[in-house]
Amino acid sequence: MKFSRLLLYFFTTSIFISCATIKMQVKEGHTFKPNKESEVLHSFYLIGDAGNSELSKKDSALVLLEKEITIAKKNSTLIFLGDNVYPKGIPTKKDKLYKLAKHRLDVQIDIAKKFPRRTLFIPGNHDWYSGLDGLKKQEKLVEDALKKKSFGFSNNLISTDDLRKNLLKDEKYVLDQETYIRARLFDMLIGDWDRHQDQWRWAEFKEGEKIVYRPVPRDRDQAFSVFGDGFLLRFLTNAMPGLRGMRSYNEDLKAPKWFSYSAYPLDMLLINANKEVWDKQVARIQSQITDEVIEDAMNKFPDEVKDETVNNIKRKLKGRRNNLQKISDRYYNYLNEFQVITGTNKDDWF
Repeated sequence: MKFSRLLLYFFTTSIFISCATIKMQVKEGHTFKPNKESEVLHSFYLIGDAGNSELSKKDSALVLLEKEITIAKKNSTLIFLGDNVYPKGIPTKKDKLYKLAKHRLDVQIDIAKKFPRRTLFIPGNHDWYSGLDGLKKQEKLVEDALKKKSFGFSNNLISTDDLRKNLLKDEKYVLDQETYIRARLFDMLIGDWDRHQDQWRWAEFKEGEKIVYRPVPRDRDQAFSVFGDGFLLRFLTNAMPGLRGMRSYNEDLKAPKWFSYSAYPLDMLLINANKEVWDKQVARIQSQITDEVIEDAMNKFPDEVKDETVNNIKRKLKGRRNNLQKISDRYYNYLNEFQVITGTNKDDWF
């Protein structure tokens, strides 16, 4: 019996000794060198035990991470590996440590907001010390902060009806016309003709004394459309004004006024910018939607659907991008056939 215990002790000790070393088990003299010729498929930025910043300060490791992610490529992921809040996760708001705990999480969230790609937060044992309720609080703080990223971190989205009411109420409410014009040009780029007022929401931002609204487009179910299947549909789309915008997607957009039939009332209400603004947005779209961007996007289709239809969309999309200045000019001239002077319900001076 004693011999068996001695043998078990010896065996267990040997295992722990063999597993406890932090020295890499490699051939002596071997060095690791990255293969510069091979493509980096994905980069991971990993940081753990990051939840120990002092109040009103940022931990030195987080400062270094913030510098590193400035060169992050699109194929990158940032992962916080746990113990995001020392010493015991997120307590209740009444707890004296809540302010410090929230700050320790906030400084990490601020870095995640600056990161251009996906971020993951993994809870560690110290995050669990506040129990399941505390872990859920931490999860909600992270999700509430990061899911607003798509809307520029706006805290409020309003409907088009509410936007109109606010613009009439006071001159402090303004629309970011450049962003809206760019969104409308993007509609024309991809052939999305169904842009009535309910296809928009408006993200609210406080900038100085102004409340600025920026567009959030919704519902992209009409992009790259194909019409004209049969005599009856061709007749209707040519004879009825409300249907004349229903044209099959191709390299050019000859009649943007019919294409924008549903969007025209809103465009007339919201847009009074000069042509320089339109031209600037055209140039921005053309410089950002490059051939490489288009090819990369279309390559994400499953192999099973990569057929001639996808190739046609690529060809037409590149052609329409190249024609976007002409399309913009046509619609700008059409919008400016009539001038709209806007004001508020207050005593405005013109």
